[in-house]
Amino acid sequence: MEMKNKQGGTDICKKKFREQAIWFIDASNIGSDRQTYELVWQIHKKCALLENNNEDGCSVDEFSAHRVLESVKFATTIAQLREFLDNAAQYTSINGSSYEGCKRISLVEILVYRFNQNWDVLIHCDGYNSKEIMEAQEKLEAAKKKMEEAIALQKQSLADAEAADEAEQLALLSEEDATKAAATARDAEMKFTQAKEAAEKCLEVVRNQENLVASKRLELESIANDDTKGVVKRNRAKAELAVMNTEDPLPLRSARIQNEAAVKRSQKSMEISRNAAVAAEETKLNSQMTRNLAIKSKNKALEAAKALDQVIPEAQQAFSELRIMLEEMIQKHRESKGLLFYIEREIQDAEQYLPKRGNAQLALTHKSTRTTEDVGNNSSTHITENVGNNSMTALPIKLTT
Repeated sequence: MEMKNKQGGTDICKKKFREQAIWFIDASNIGSDRQTYELVWQIHKKCALLENNNEDGCSVDEFSAHRVLESVKFATTIAQLREFLDNAAQYTSINGSSYEGCKRISLVEILVYRFNQNWDVLIHCDGYNSKEIMEAQEKLEAAKKKMEEAIALQKQSLADAEAADEAEQLALLSEEDATKAAATARDAEMKFTQAKEAAEKCLEVVRNQENLVASKRLELESIANDDTKGVVKRNRAKAELAVMNTEDPLPLRSARIQNEAAVKRSQKSMEISRNAAVAAEETKLNSQMTRNLAIKSKNKALEAAKALDQVIPEAQQAFSELRIMLEEMIQKHRESKGLLFYIEREIQDAEQYLPKRGNAQLALTHKSTRTTEDVGNNSSTHITENVGNNSMTALPIKLTT
């Protein structure tokens, strides 16, 4: 019998934390007080937490065991705990006959120590595995799966909505910037075109003046050298030609050079402005396309939110049916208190994380209510300074003939 007891205790110590806790509640005489069961639950969760949230674990190290006991206000000395483990070794030892041979402490050993239970009584309990309880366990797992699907859909829809909304706002900002930049560039192009036209008119006046002077000179030279003309007429032409030769040609030449330069500068600035306008208009078009894609992505997220609203009622219904079934089993199987408590407790935990219907769509609506005015306040124009640096106004130079 002793060997059987030892093997039974060893098997329990090798089970997962949850199974050990259920077996302990069913096998012990700790009563049916829910607060006591909650304490078992807390010890179980603390052990899993100290094992890096590993629910599949079965034991903790000695230091962690002390931390678990301290967390439920049951601090003990190293000597006291080791003495208990040495005495329990005949039931639970895995690698030896005493604590020195087994450096890990199982959850059930911590529970036995905390609640001062008798191993001889506990070791003969085989637990309860009725068909109804196993069915409830399966339904719990199915309900959890539906809940996990709902949570995953909610996270995905919200993440997609946030990304789409951010992309839409950035595209809208870029579109507004590009619109303003294009308008500024087109306005600058028009001004430079006008400046070029004015400079060309001035240049035409200067060239006409130069042509007029050149024609007058040729005419006078022709008369002065024509022997068929009278002496008076020839001398008058020579006198006028002498006066023209004494006049300074620099002002007229400078006027032509300045106006030619003004035409070139205006042409260059006009081309820069035109290219800037074309680039801004292309950016605007690309931003519009990006915004349209973002809107499609947001609509897709809305569809995902609608799918979530279909999954949530299914998960809620699954938990509701499970609760009804659980209440009936509690009345029939009072001896299966451990598993029933755990099923009920896990239902309670799962329902806390179940998303509320419409939450995803509400979040999407909240994100979509950002006004374009806020976006517009951050817009900037990048072309004005560059265009302004090339500005040039040509003023006509007045000449007298």
